Amino acid sequence: MKRETKSEKRKQAIISVIIVLILVLSVLGIMVNRDSDLNSFKYSYNNKSIEFGKISNRYYLDFESGRVFFYNLPDQIQVNLSSDAANRIKNSQMIYVTFDPDESSQNLLYIDLVRLEIGEEFYKNNIYLIGGKTSNSSNYPGFPILDCENATAYIPVIKFIGSNTTEIVLEDNCIIMRGRNLDFIKYRDLILYKFYGVY
Repeated sequence: MKRETKSEKRKQAIISVIIVLILVLSVLGIMVNRDSDLNSFKYSYNNKSIEFGKISNRYYLDFESGRVFFYNLPDQIQVNLSSDAANRIKNSQMIYVTFDPDESSQNLLYIDLVRLEIGEEFYKNNIYLIGGKTSNSSNYPGFPILDCENATAYIPVIKFIGSNTTEIVLEDNCIIMRGRNLDFIKYRDLILYKFYGVY
């Protein structure tokens, strides 16, 4: 009887030790992995390695001002924003964004999204975005008429133009972005990548 009791106690002690080890290892695993993102991945671009996160169909990067979402990775954007144009945006405290209010409704949908989203990002960095329209139209009532003539060294203008040509041109202090539909989303990402120094 005594041998059976010692044997049972030994088995119980071993089982208890195993359960405690499993619990401790589980807690350690949770602590180590709680901040890791299962949807993060390393991305290499221009000899730089960047760790992106992904939620649904959007990518993100974390900066001091918070998390910034992108629709495209850098190499999916086939147009360039010059350093001069990017610096004019980055070094301004106010930016005008203007467009043709009678543009196709499809283009306007994307332009409005871009306008609102870059406005939110700039606001987090104490840059104020003023929306305008290029002509006196009943569309967008309350928007002032703004065009490249209103651009100054202190307040640049970003002008979206619906076009089959995809390009970004800097004319004095006016950054003209030509394209259509999803091109405007790529311009949005490009502006923010440049703004945050990703490339």
